[in-house]
Amino acid sequence: MGDRGDERLVHALSQWPLRWRAALITGVSDGEPEEIFRVAGPSIWPFITAIGAVAIFAAELLKLRWGAFVGIGIVVVGVIGWNWPDEVAVTEEEEIAFEEEHRIPVRVGGSLKIARWGMGLMVLFVSIAFVSILLSYFYLRLENPVWPPSGSDPPLLAILVATVLVVGGALAMFRALMRVRDGRQISMRRWILVAVLLTSAGLAVRIAEMTGLEFSSQGHAYGSIFHLLSWFVIFVGLAAVVMGGMVVFWSLRTRYTARRHVPVDNVGLYWLAMVIIWVIGTGVLYLTPRLT
Repeated sequence: MGDRGDERLVHALSQWPLRWRAALITGVSDGEPEEIFRVAGPSIWPFITAIGAVAIFAAELLKLRWGAFVGIGIVVVGVIGWNWPDEVAVTEEEEIAFEEEHRIPVRVGGSLKIARWGMGLMVLFVSIAFVSILLSYFYLRLENPVWPPSGSDPPLLAILVATVLVVGGALAMFRALMRVRDGRQISMRRWILVAVLLTSAGLAVRIAEMTGLEFSSQGHAYGSIFHLLSWFVIFVGLAAVVMGGMVVFWSLRTRYTARRHVPVDNVGLYWLAMVIIWVIGTGVLYLTPRLT
């Protein structure tokens, strides 16, 4: 026989919810119930996403670069469709009543713990790729006595403006998180929109600078690693903008409340990682050559 509270919880879960699929999370060490969350229903989007991933690898094997971009597009569409929120036939009053009776959080908008672990793994993978590029940069730096080559100094003004805009976008995202946790959805939407616009402006400045550089990725090792690291940072920022744009779109459809805002927290976590990568990456590219 288990704990009487746990028995009542299991019995209650056999009767509620009946209109959506739920799962119970327990502690790793003690097995105590920690959270009830809604599980996504059947979907074709994971399969579509997998097709896009296979297309990317197949295109690389066949040296069809255009095919890789098509695969990336399929993956982006698949991930957006996979995470598209749907209506749940349950009210917040029902959630609160169940929580008060059984002393366990109910998260219809998705599991906060699993979402954080998932986004944490994504950030980990991006960070591993980022660190690998940084190691390549410093390896080439140590192997080349002249760094950067003559005439390859990138201008500082554009990157300073872009960095100020991106950091400002991160601060706006932080304010948006504070607003949604207080249940102020309209204010949250405005701040996320500010974050998206500021970051987009920063990315536009950075892209314009990259297209106007006097050295290419083909001329020498410095140009190759400079372009690789720069475009990696830019694409990480573009992903943040896409995520923020989707949050703004979903918030217009009244998807988020003080209780249901797991995607906003997830986007905020990614945004923090993006800003850290941006600051470190730009610092390495634009400051370290001038300090040595």
